[in-house]
Amino acid sequence: NENKQIVALQVTTASVDDRNPVINLLKNLNGTVWADAGYISEQLRKILQENGIKLIAAPRKNMKKLMTKMQHRDMKKRQKIEQVFSVIKTRFGLNCSLARSIDGTISMLMSAIMWYQVKTLFFNS
Repeated sequence: NENKQIVALQVTTASVDDRNPVINLLKNLNGTVWADAGYISEQLRKILQENGIKLIAAPRKNMKKLMTKMQHRDMKKRQKIEQVFSVIKTRFGLNCSLARSIDGTISMLMSAIMWYQVKTLFFNS
């Protein structure tokens, strides 16, 4: 969210299309969602719009679309999202390649996310 807090999370295998779990992941949320080009889908955009969610996704490299200044400003907000991922990976030790089991991977992921949430709730002004 705008306070850099994680409001929803779903873990899937690498073979799952990123767009598939989105509707379930966002079912109790509303507002605007920023996404990368992997989430571009007219069908997904319509479903989310019906549920009160505006999907803003960066255009793919092969798309020839010009952005308005407002769209460009909105896409800059994605940088905050990427910063959250970076902080979780570097400061809170999320390195799934070191885990030796599924339980170890999930434990490492949940620990990193929990510490990130604690940091954002208590140590950000």
